[in-house]
Amino acid sequence: MDALPPAGGTVRDAFYQLMRDAGCRVMFGNPGSTELPMFRGFPGDMHYVLGLQEACVVGMADGYAQASGNAAFVNLHSAAGVGNAMGAIYTAFKNQTPLVIVAGQQYRALHPFDPYLFSRQVTELPRPYVKYCIEPARAQDVPLAIARAWQTAMQHPRGPVMVSVPADDWDQPCAAPPRLAGYRDIRPAADGIDALRDAIGKSERIAIVVGAAVDRDGAWEQVVRLAEACQAGVFAAPMSARGSFPEDHALFRGFLPAAGAQLRERLAGHDLVLVVGAPAFAYHVPRGTEGSHVPEGARLAVLTDDPEAAASVPEGLSVLGGIRLALEDLLQDLLQRPRHAPAPRPAPPEVSATDPLSTAYVLQALARLRRPTDIVVEEAPTARPWMQQYLPMTRPGTFFTMASARPAGVIATISRRPWAGSASTVTSDCAPRERSSRPAYALSIASARHSVASCTEPSEFSRASMRHSATDRPCARA
Repeated sequence: MDALPPAGGTVRDAFYQLMRDAGCRVMFGNPGSTELPMFRGFPGDMHYVLGLQEACVVGMADGYAQASGNAAFVNLHSAAGVGNAMGAIYTAFKNQTPLVIVAGQQYRALHPFDPYLFSRQVTELPRPYVKYCIEPARAQDVPLAIARAWQTAMQHPRGPVMVSVPADDWDQPCAAPPRLAGYRDIRPAADGIDALRDAIGKSERIAIVVGAAVDRDGAWEQVVRLAEACQAGVFAAPMSARGSFPEDHALFRGFLPAAGAQLRERLAGHDLVLVVGAPAFAYHVPRGTEGSHVPEGARLAVLTDDPEAAASVPEGLSVLGGIRLALEDLLQDLLQRPRHAPAPRPAPPEVSATDPLSTAYVLQALARLRRPTDIVVEEAPTARPWMQQYLPMTRPGTFFTMASARPAGVIATISRRPWAGSASTVTSDCAPRERSSRPAYALSIASARHSVASCTEPSEFSRASMRHSATDRPCARA
């Protein structure tokens, strides 16, 4: 750990020390004139990843934060840069990705004159898709504001935060803030766990619906143990942004639709629907009919780390707390009783090659070539039905959805390794890019009509993509 800046340090010195204390030495950005002062004397132990458009920048940071489990730092250019990034910030907010956005602002002395690049009402600009937003009243308050922003981003439910920093603040003298050790896991109330345990004990046919918070909280092992103990069928929650259960497991029953009538039909026959780490439920089309959100005769119980999701449970039981800790508590003294396991999910039919290649065939081929630990980043919701059949996710931390899937996929992979330079990338419609000495392993699926696979492994995985190249046009730079 580097020594703290001397007493005569600057806001800039304190900021970079805060990054070190947070365990992050990488920043993603697309800076402009109002951000340049923060780079004066840029520390040699830090890395700045430059993007040419703000949505791409936030997409890279999103991938880095989700895969590393730590908040990523993002540098955006005043009002225009934040505006360009809003779509990706929205995605990060919905994915509960912890991002610390440090946005530039015009010099304080110019604020009364509505200067060029001035961000008016800056704290309102990114709302409601940030958890916290501030422009500190004094330069000396900037480090504490950023420290609070990082803590807020990392608290459940995680999400983006933003601090606006005027250009002349960075050179102002400032003492380093004291280090803060934060412990953010929240154990649920014991009576809530008892209520869940009682509901499970009284149920014969249990459906467990798993959401992204299972993966975020490192609770794959616990949810598998719960499913096996209850002989419960496991369903992926509608529109879930991450994989949360091994999709080759005998108890995995598939993916729930984001429509009420079809969802109830899929869950019919169960007497308890236990939602773990997801809202109940994320709908995309009208529910179809009014009434209960679960099948007739079923009880709904929700375990979530999100207070808003807990408050919006439409019926039944809700328990608020950390997913991994809650499942560990739930598994203790869980009443074992004989139950019949649900019928296994049928295997999808074999797909043959056609000209042009079908989405299902491409994903089937990729599933055979990829390793279980390779990361898949998806930005193609229209391809999801085929992904869910032919590209199963079987390991934690290997499936993500986010904006800017291609850069996010590469950065997500790099976040698992010591920081290196560029990674090689091969796509289905262009030649391989320059390779580094440390190839990463990631697959991005990011086309609205046809799956376009991007893979950073110079192997059979890449060569398969090149063999089915649609054109010989050159790649555009990310």
